[in-house]
Amino acid sequence: MLKLLNFALKNLRTKLTRAVLASLAIILCATIALVSYNTAKQVQDGVISTAGFYDTIVGPEGSPLQLALATMFFVENPLGTIPYEHYEKLRHNPAVREIYPFAAGDFYRTTRIIGTVPAYLQRYELQEGRIFAQPGEAVIGYQVARSGILRLDDVFVGAHGFAVNGHIHDDFEYRVVGVLAKSRTAADNVIFTPIESVWLVHADHDHEHADHDHEHGHEDTHDYVHGQPEGGSGEGSSRQDGDMHGQEAGELKGDLVSIMLRTESLAAHARLVAAYREIPGVQAINPASVLRELLVNLTLGRDILYALAAIIMFMAAIVIYVTTASFVEDSKKDLLIMRLVGIKRKTIVPLFVLQTVFLAAVSMAVSFFLSFLALLLINRFTAANFGLVIDGAKRYPAEMLILLVIFVIIVVSSLVSIFPVYRHDPLEGRS
Repeated sequence: MLKLLNFALKNLRTKLTRAVLASLAIILCATIALVSYNTAKQVQDGVISTAGFYDTIVGPEGSPLQLALATMFFVENPLGTIPYEHYEKLRHNPAVREIYPFAAGDFYRTTRIIGTVPAYLQRYELQEGRIFAQPGEAVIGYQVARSGILRLDDVFVGAHGFAVNGHIHDDFEYRVVGVLAKSRTAADNVIFTPIESVWLVHADHDHEHADHDHEHGHEDTHDYVHGQPEGGSGEGSSRQDGDMHGQEAGELKGDLVSIMLRTESLAAHARLVAAYREIPGVQAINPASVLRELLVNLTLGRDILYALAAIIMFMAAIVIYVTTASFVEDSKKDLLIMRLVGIKRKTIVPLFVLQTVFLAAVSMAVSFFLSFLALLLINRFTAANFGLVIDGAKRYPAEMLILLVIFVIIVVSSLVSIFPVYRHDPLEGRS
């Protein structure tokens, strides 16, 4: 067996260019197939698991998909704001089982700061620290902590927009009091804070601009924080940090970007959606229904990649057939010598099968590693644009089946090219 392997490796080395070409075709095909399946499956699982837990999102009018992505995955810009009174009414609605308000708008570097209530974080496990309890405290996601930009007990300030070009709220500090354990959800990439923190920051920010506009005779009609006009990103004299933190959180009533809730039944959800159709400027959506549009687009993209992988697989089979046939043709002299020394045909044929098996095995090992790297790169895109975390180490049993199918196709292609050798004996006509 060792001699057979040595012969197979020698054949591959002497025809290195053709061997590399065949290997690249296999690697390309297997990598595309693995990455396509794994990405589509993880995205589908992530969307279904997240969207299936809550049945209603209430928010400003606009794109339902944007509202769902901004609320459930913390991507996309919020559509706007809705009055806090909607949350108060829904919170006292007996048909509502769970309800969580959200306020947003600020970043720390490129990481979103999301304002919500402590109860929302109870669905996640803590890696260290505790859940926030008062304005100015923050809990960071697993990936935020892993990136090293923030750690437990760190103090930081937010910015309106990305810190590189947004107005920095340097008069309001956050302190990290907790770190979430890895959840493989959008929460891994977010900074959470009490919703009052967002209101306090923007109340102070808007107060500056209210004074500035008053001096110039301007009047702002948009309310970001209840009873106070919203400002832009200009600068002005600010209050001291102690003044803001000294306010009672319970006295604040700010606007919200969205409200996520779970109703008691589908009938209750339907009644709620119907009721909000009559309210101007506000909408209620079913996130699962809305996100099906996203899944349809992802499925279409996956199918296109599958078709591309099938085409490459067909090309790889042809390359393997031609490569193996050329190996056989170039090895006629070696085959004759082997037959002259008494080696049987049924022993010679496995030589070429073995070199194909070796080539395919090495190529698939490389493709498996490359698919891991590709998933890590894809995670950067999906986490930033969809709030979906792709785990490069996560594998599915079907991926092994995909590799097995590719392996069988390659070996069969090799056997087809070797078959004439088995039927034709090099010693015929030489006796």
